[in-house]
Amino acid sequence: MMKLSWVHFAIFFLGLIFIIASIISGLAAVEYMIFHEESAEDVGDVSEEIDRYGLVQYAELSETQKQIVDGAIEGEQYWFDDDDNEAIAWGNGRVISQDGQYHVIPRDTIVNWTSTTGLLALALGIGGVLLIIEVIRRHHFPHYHPFTD
Repeated sequence: MMKLSWVHFAIFFLGLIFIIASIISGLAAVEYMIFHEESAEDVGDVSEEIDRYGLVQYAELSETQKQIVDGAIEGEQYWFDDDDNEAIAWGNGRVISQDGQYHVIPRDTIVNWTSTTGLLALALGIGGVLLIIEVIRRHHFPHYHPFTD
């Protein structure tokens, strides 16, 4: 018969594998959101954002980028996967100069926990933590059974 310490080690190792798989799945749930943050008529009002994102003239944008800017100004939010070329080309965001107006349009990085990979990450993470807690309970408190009378 297998020694109990090897069983504990196997459960602990399985818990660690679950947690590592959770982290990998969480990375797959990363998405980018492009939205309109603010508009200003004076360049001084958005100088910090210009330093952070850079200033781009509206006429210099591609057609796809112009559609994104127009939609964002109207209140739309654009979601991209982390491997989408448009999201990567957008950088951290931009300040767009158009007809005397300055539009700050950042790109935020978020983890979409409600996506399939996000829910999988949560389930694996919780499962891994529970396995590790259980192996600690079995090793240090072998006579304690929490779910029995």
